[in-house]
Amino acid sequence: MPDNKSFHTRVRIINSCLTSVKRYWTREELIETIYERTGKRIGVRTFEGDIHDMRYNTYFNYDAPIEFSKEKGGYCYTDRDYSIDKLPLTEHDLQSLAFATSVLAQYKGITILNDFAGTIDKLINLLNSLKQTDYESQAAFVDFEKAPYSKGSEHLDVLVNAIKSNSTINLIYKRFDAADNKAHLVCPYLLKEYRNRWYLLGHVKKENKIKTFALDRISEVQAVSKEPFINAKDFSAELYFKNTIGVTYHDIKPVDVVLSFSPMQGNYIKTQHLHQTQEILTDSNKEFRIKINVVPNYELISTILSYGAEVKVVSPPSIKNKIKKMAEDTLKLYNS
Repeated sequence: MPDNKSFHTRVRIINSCLTSVKRYWTREELIETIYERTGKRIGVRTFEGDIHDMRYNTYFNYDAPIEFSKEKGGYCYTDRDYSIDKLPLTEHDLQSLAFATSVLAQYKGITILNDFAGTIDKLINLLNSLKQTDYESQAAFVDFEKAPYSKGSEHLDVLVNAIKSNSTINLIYKRFDAADNKAHLVCPYLLKEYRNRWYLLGHVKKENKIKTFALDRISEVQAVSKEPFINAKDFSAELYFKNTIGVTYHDIKPVDVVLSFSPMQGNYIKTQHLHQTQEILTDSNKEFRIKINVVPNYELISTILSYGAEVKVVSPPSIKNKIKKMAEDTLKLYNS
């Protein structure tokens, strides 16, 4: 099976040649055109493989009417009206498009996607037309987790614009454990969604560091045009959250956290990892033990507690003792 991305790029170039005014193209001309447009030189074997796949590969389903004329010394389409751009969508294509549209449709209520909501509706109408059936009733066999209203989502549009335009903002923020609102001058870098809540990451000028703000605790956002924007030259969301569960970031060294699950719960952990660093240590009929390398934070503790009696912290002692203390405090609530 050819590399899909590179293959489709070459196929589109071959197709553009064979549908042009010039009828016949030699092998050398087609290979040279691919090189000119992609900067990558391919061999004769790769080229012939592409032609074969365009003709016969049922996975790509081009069924291209390509013929080599010995008389003219070149390749051509025997059907002058053929083009891969005219190929109809397959049933598999329609199902994939319907699935993707279902995912997008649940976000139509978010302010920043209001304009895009019309595009989603157009996709639904197009699917109905192509399939000659009712998309919404056909899609009923897939029930996605709904994205409920979350306070703060009304700020998404202004924050996205600020990030795109590199604009400093002044946001009024109130922590749950604070008595009063507080103003922050922030250079916004990233919007991150976690468990149906939105968060903003940005450089706080007064503290000269990157912090996270929950949108549901922001009461006001204003662009401050006269404040210079500090570019995040070295900021990478992937690296920033590499050893973090959730959104609470601590600039400390990650630790190995060893967790022992019941065998039944282990079946779920095997199919949906707690973290990308997850490593299986034991998988038996007595326990399922894993190790993850993460920064201890609120979300890690919450995740462990969510499994109740199905999990035990083996190490480190600091997290083990914290979970034990919280479990004891919880028990006291029911014994009083």
